[in-house]
Amino acid sequence: MLIYVVSFLALAAVPLALGGYGGHLAAEVISNPKHRGNAMLTVWGLAALGVVLSCAQQILTYRAEQMHDKERADLPRQVAEYIRNTSPAPQFLVESAASGRPAAPTGLVAVVNGHTGTEAISIGDQIFEFLSTQGDPPQRRLGETEVDFLIRSNAWYKQVMDAYHATLQAQTETIARMLVESHSLPANVLDLARNPVNLIGVRAVAKQLELAGKSSEKSMVRQ
Repeated sequence: MLIYVVSFLALAAVPLALGGYGGHLAAEVISNPKHRGNAMLTVWGLAALGVVLSCAQQILTYRAEQMHDKERADLPRQVAEYIRNTSPAPQFLVESAASGRPAAPTGLVAVVNGHTGTEAISIGDQIFEFLSTQGDPPQRRLGETEVDFLIRSNAWYKQVMDAYHATLQAQTETIARMLVESHSLPANVLDLARNPVNLIGVRAVAKQLELAGKSSEKSMVRQ
């Protein structure tokens, strides 16, 4: 706040006061008292108006920067809200951890003659095909505020993630579990398949399924 006061004094108040005083001295040479009084009133009136307008400009600038700082400080909360909105709702059965037994497989996965790798590649392709049909992520529009863009972007990502969970997530988790049990896929990929959080996680799972599927197919060929 102090910098705005200093700027106001340096750039407006002092120069306008000097200008008003110069106009006052110039008006004193007018011989007619009435004209001299009108001239002085005009000079000081304009100087006062300039001070008021400069003060208003500094106040508006200060408020605008305060609002910008508030939005920037609120970004961590908005990012946390985005992650919460795009996190999947539970869509598979979870058994008690105390039982020590894994949850029952969910989603229909047809594995013919043990060709888990082929199915993994197929599901990976389906995921990439699904993502390609969703279009590009939202871009910030001209004149759109940062908060409005984030809300619109959140809605788009949530819609895409909801569609993924409704159509592909269960099958993805099931085939990932099979690959982990056959030691063809790292266990942390199964964790990611259960909760990809956002589209980056979905793409990563699809890529890992394709790689594990191709590796599994090569192993079967060698056997």
